[in-house]
Formats: sequence, C-alpha cells, structure tokens
Amino acid sequence: MSNTHKPHVSPVRSAFTLVELLVAVAIIGILIGMFLPAVRGVREPARRTQCLNNLRQIALANLNYESAHMRFPSAMGGELHDQSGRISGLVSLLPFMEQEALYKEISQPSEFDGVSFPPMPAPWLQEYGPWKTNLPHLECPSQGMRYTDADFGVTHYAFSVGDQARGLHQPGISRGAYGMQSKTTIGDIGDGSSNTILLAEIGSTTGGELRQYAIGVSPSALENPVDVVDLADTSGDLVEGAQVSSIRRGSRWSDGGAGPSLFNTILPPGSASASVGGETGADGLYSAGGPHPSTVSSAFADGSTRSINKNIDTGDLSLPTPTIEQMNEKIPSPYGVWGALGTIAGEESVSQSEF
Repeated sequence: MSNTHKPHVSPVRSAFTLVELLVAVAIIGILIGMFLPAVRGVREPARRTQCLNNLRQIALANLNYESAHMRFPSAMGGELHDQSGRISGLVSLLPFMEQEALYKEISQPSEFDGVSFPPMPAPWLQEYGPWKTNLPHLECPSQGMRYTDADFGVTHYAFSVGDQARGLHQPGISRGAYGMQSKTTIGDIGDGSSNTILLAEIGSTTGGELRQYAIGVSPSALENPVDVVDLADTSGDLVEGAQVSSIRRGSRWSDGGAGPSLFNTILPPGSASASVGGETGADGLYSAGGPHPSTVSSAFADGSTRSINKNIDTGDLSLPTPTIEQMNEKIPSPYGVWGALGTIAGEESVSQSEF
C-alpha cells in the first residue's frame, strides 16, 4: 500500500492587513482630493448657466410687461402714505413669471392669522403670508445658504438705477431703466437695448449669506464714491468697525427699497454697499455682486444675459455722482463702461467687447 503525499495547501487569507488597509484609505483620499476640484469646476459653470437663465426669465418678464403696459415696471411703487412707495417691481412682474395666483392673492384684501390686510400691504410686514414665498427664479444656485430675514422670501437679483446715487426714493427721478414710480419705455433707451443693463446679482460674493451693507455713511461718499471701496475687505465683507444694516441685500423680494433691492453702476461689482442718511430707504452706493468667481451675472434690455467681469472699467471714482439737476440731462456717465451700461440715454459709446 503506497503512501499518497498530500500537497500542503496555504490557508486563504480573508482580510487586508492593517498596513494594506491604511494604504488603500490613503490612495482613496488622494483620488478624492484629485477629483473634487474637477467636480466643482464642472458644477460652477452649470450653476452660472442656471443663474443666467433665471435672469433671462426676469428680463423677458420685464419685456412682456413693457409690451402689455407700454412701460417697464417701477423699481418701487405703491401708495406713498402707507407703504412709503416701496412695493418692489418684482411684484408687478409676478403674472409674467408664471405666478398669477400669487399676484392675485397680493392684489386682493386678505387675512392671515386673524390679521386683515389691504391689497398690496407694506412690504416689510412679516405677518403677511405671501411676502414669505420663495420664488425659484429669484434664487441663484451658487448662492449657497438661503438667508431669511424674519422669514421673508429672498431675491438674489436686483433692478439697475444706472449711475444714480441721489434721489433714489424721489418719484420720477432716474438715470437707469428703473426708479421710484418710473415709467421708462423701451423707446426711452437711447443708448441701445443691448448696451443697457436691467438686472444683476446682488448679495453674496462667496456663496454664503446675503451681504449686509454699511449705514450711517457720510454724505461725502456721494461726492467721492471711491471712499466706500475701503469699507470692504478683499472678500467683500464689511471691515471691522463699520456700522451695518439690520437687514441684508436681497433679504425680501417684496421690498423695492434701495438697501434691499437696487444697485447702481458706480462701484465695481463685488464692492461694498453703503447708505447715506438712512438704512433701507436712503441714497447711497449700492453694488452688484454675486458668488461666481470673477464675474457677476446680468441681464440687458434686449433680453440677453452676460457674465460681466468684476474688474470692468469704472472710470474715475473720485468724481461726484450726478446731481438731481443732472438726472434730466443726457450727459455721459463718469464711471467708465460700467456707468455707461447703467444709463439709458447718456449717449456714451460702448463696445460689447469692453464688457
């Protein structure tokens, strides 16, 4: 009887050693670190495209409103005695942004939580239910966290008042496409609809909360706008020691006041904003700006949209802002290409290659 030799069989290893596991984790970490920037790089252009699409929808709503009413909506309107004339023009645009039901609700007397409201109540009443509505077309996807001030619906987009910084809350005065109780028509845009800005982003420049703005700023800022630039650091945040607003840029879409809902084409996009002589309804320097790197999304009077470089030419920021008397004159803006894009009839010559 022969002895059969059985070969030795090594046991099958069923798990990684600790060293191998650590190496695998390290490799996975390196790969994640390599691919995350690429993923972010793909996502941001998509978000910017969506942001521009939002602005295009609002711009088209403006053009449809102009066609129906023979004028653009006012940046702010309403009865002066109980609303300070500050109902935002965005309210007028609701029927043209597929929000007919919401507009009808706002236009009629109503009751919420036992409180009765008239049609178009003051835009700062936090008890009024419709003012809490958040509208997708008004939110930039790159904005990041949604900031709410007393649960108001927000807007990341604002109306342009051109290079006007004075008389912002005086009826009928405007250098840009919009103003308080303004009645601008497409025919009034003598500088060309493709060279006149209607809307742009306001608020955050980092994807975080909406920006606060400085208050209690000296009236001298209207004579020398460059002084306001120093109120913000390189990230756009107000410097320590600046007196800040109790609400934020875009923190309530119902309110057409300059602080929450307007911008002028004076300081470069992304600069600080500052009110003079008040807080929410005051003259001042109110800047465009958004979370997209290097650019701010904007819409023009022809319905087109464009990402404008934040380093756009702003001319001489040491020159005073136009006076009330000059508002009625067709004078060029002193604030370079950016100022020229804001005026509707400054008779400036601007090439689209410059912005």
